[in-house]
Amino acid sequence: MYKKGLLLLLVIFVSFFLFGCEIVYPNNTTTQGEVAITTIASDLDLWKNSDEAFDYNGDRKIDQEDYDIYLLQNDYEFWKTSDEALDYDNNHIIDELDFEKYKLHTNYNYWKLSEEAIDLNGDAFIDETDHEIYNNYDFWINSDEAEDLNDDSTIDVSDYEVYIEYVEFVGTYYLTNYTYDGAESHSFGENVLFSDMGDYLSQITVSVNGRGEFTVTIPDNIKTIFGDSHLIMIEAANNMTISRLSPFIVAIDTNVIMDGIEYNLTIYLDETEAGYSASYIMGFYYDEPEITFDIVKAE
Repeated sequence: MYKKGLLLLLVIFVSFFLFGCEIVYPNNTTTQGEVAITTIASDLDLWKNSDEAFDYNGDRKIDQEDYDIYLLQNDYEFWKTSDEALDYDNNHIIDELDFEKYKLHTNYNYWKLSEEAIDLNGDAFIDETDHEIYNNYDFWINSDEAEDLNDDSTIDVSDYEVYIEYVEFVGTYYLTNYTYDGAESHSFGENVLFSDMGDYLSQITVSVNGRGEFTVTIPDNIKTIFGDSHLIMIEAANNMTISRLSPFIVAIDTNVIMDGIEYNLTIYLDETEAGYSASYIMGFYYDEPEITFDIVKAE
């Protein structure tokens, strides 16, 4: 009897605990027998199911990385706390104006709908190519490198076109590894044999500025050795133009007048790690001697 009484007391106690207490269900539960699961959609999930979702980084997935890019371009507070928040207008403050610049540079569609979108390459279309030019030009125009390169008293996109044409060539160069293959009697002027030119050329430097203009610097001792012939080198440098013909080939064109005859010269340069290498066949001599040399950019 004692054991039965304990069992009965236990049953009563358990029944009281289970059924005597108030049972609280989630708000969306309507029936006691149903299992209720409450889920709260994340911001990422909401975005992924919206029309704004897009594969921004081109990895064929729409995920958190794309959502972060979206926020960078659309949420000022998110952008301001990111590594992308920079002082784009150089006013020493990072604010909404910088955020606007950021969006114009990183979001092609946003740029295309803005007043900044113009046909910058003159092909009668406003497209991604113009946006790429805009990106680079906008950074350039706000940099210390911006200057009036075409001498029209205005610094604008036409100056930037000059800049991008010549910026890779800007610097000071010297010649080295000179070789000559030809008759010993051929000379530069009256005193210098072409076979001996290497020692002299290594002391001469050539500079290219942002306009693509050349300046040759000849030491006084070399001027003395060359005599009046050094003026021909200066004339040739003043008339030089440089242009890129392909991803691998650069051409220098110039002309000089010697003994009343105008000579037009083109030298093709192959790129090297240190600068360029070149070879030139002097076709105005009967035996067509050849010279080769390297053009090294000074650091």
